[in-house]
Amino acid sequence: MSYIYLLIEREFIKTNENIFKIGRSNQNNDKRIKQYPKDSKLIIQTICSDCKFSESEIISLFKIKYIHRNDIGNEYFEGDIFEMRRDINKIIDELDNLSIDELQKRAKEKIIDNKIKKNLEKQKLLKNKQEEIEILNKKKENIKKKLIEEIEILNKKKENIKKELIEEIAYIEKKTNKLKKKKEEESNNLELLLNKDNIQNINIEVNKDNIKNINIEVDKDNIQNINIEVDKDNIQNKKKENCDFLQEFICNEIIFINGHSIKRNIFREKYNYWCKEKEYPEDFSSNKYFSRIISKKGIKNSSSHGIRVYNNIRFKNY
Repeated sequence: MSYIYLLIEREFIKTNENIFKIGRSNQNNDKRIKQYPKDSKLIIQTICSDCKFSESEIISLFKIKYIHRNDIGNEYFEGDIFEMRRDINKIIDELDNLSIDELQKRAKEKIIDNKIKKNLEKQKLLKNKQEEIEILNKKKENIKKKLIEEIEILNKKKENIKKELIEEIAYIEKKTNKLKKKKEEESNNLELLLNKDNIQNINIEVNKDNIKNINIEVDKDNIQNINIEVDKDNIQNKKKENCDFLQEFICNEIIFINGHSIKRNIFREKYNYWCKEKEYPEDFSSNKYFSRIISKKGIKNSSSHGIRVYNNIRFKNY
């Protein structure tokens, strides 16, 4: 003989919660009930012909009518004790009045309904998973797109820096070749002037500050005497520090204005061209030394994408 029971466990009696457990058992009398915690209370215990099917019908109704506490277990429900008891008796009475064929038919329908329900739940779960996958794929594509854009930006910056470096190297090579050519021309002129077949004696006297006197004597068939006296003040003027010329260049050619800047190589090229026009000595000092001198003139410098620039200035004619 089997029966259906409804009880409240000791835990929920202590907490004064209306949480009850549905169960079924084939054990005699209250043997199964005694397996619950001590002081648990039996609400109802009813004999039925097909307790397995009856229990499933009761649980299906309770899931709709009461609060299903599946956080505790599948057979735990929260609600009114008297309503639960009436519903249990009603379902068991109805099922007991059915014939075996009708019970089997209802059981089969129940099985089919459960299968359909499970299939629907699986389809819903699968749909949710597919939606999650689509969202993840979209995020993945967006991240990939952003990475490609960032790589393109970095490549463009790299190309610009490379181009600027090539231009600067070409400029340096051009200046170097020009200086080399000038030096060769001066050397050739000196060789022509001081031919070893003509020059008999060269006497040069210098002091610590400058050249005091140059005395060149040659044989009588050629130049007899060349006296070169160099004025000390004139030499010192020619050897003024570049910073004096630089100050003049800044005053005449540069405007201080926020938000503008000039690349270091462009500044130096313009300055040397200006010096050449003024017949001042060009500046070929190191970039580090030149930047230190120009900073003393109130012009700050910084690095932009690997290129050194002078900040908050522009040329007057640009």
